[in-house]
Amino acid sequence: MVGTLAEAKELMALARAGKIKPTPMKKEPMTGVQEWIDELRAGKSSGGLC
Repeated sequence: MVGTLAEAKELMALARAGKIKPTPMKKEPMTGVQEWIDELRAGKSSGGLC
């Protein structure tokens, strides 16, 4: 994490107030890990993969 304590507190307040959208995630089987990497490198993933 980067920033000051005051900035961290401000960020937490925004999160608690529901003003920060969560990162879109999708679940995929581990057998597709190479496809995930390829999507990330090609800029085709808009969020996180888990």
